[in-house]
Amino acid sequence: LMTNELTTTTTWLKQQNLLTKCPDGQASQNILYLKNVFTLWFIEKIQPIAGQLNNVQYTLLPLYQSMSQQPELTPQFRQFLAQHSQISFSAYQQAIQEHVLFWQQLFKHCSISPRVFRQGNVWRLALAITLHTPMHPSMHYVDDNKADDIVHGNR
Repeated sequence: LMTNELTTTTTWLKQQNLLTKCPDGQASQNILYLKNVFTLWFIEKIQPIAGQLNNVQYTLLPLYQSMSQQPELTPQFRQFLAQHSQISFSAYQQAIQEHVLFWQQLFKHCSISPRVFRQGNVWRLALAITLHTPMHPSMHYVDDNKADDIVHGNR
């Protein structure tokens, strides 16, 4: 489901020719509104779910691999395991990578830097997503001092 929704959304966004909405490389008001939508939906809602999906996948993958090597299993069930443990997850990873890449390119072209925002008592970095290793809190969160540096351009 997430793969299909991300692919559909990314395709639609690409068709909108949004780079033209940044005259002289500066974000128009519409692009700034779109950035807010991105933050509210992708960063705050979808990215945490994606992290959970990644963790589940990386936890279950060794079990899937072990099960698929059991001689008692039918070839159809082995194919089912391969489909759900590797092929579907690869498609999901590709979809989320393309979606993130679209936003990174748009933000770069429109001179919008990824920002941090407060989530509870922790600052969260926008676009801090990785797909090749399990989501670990240290990959997404920075302490207040580092966040302050980023917000004020003292990277």
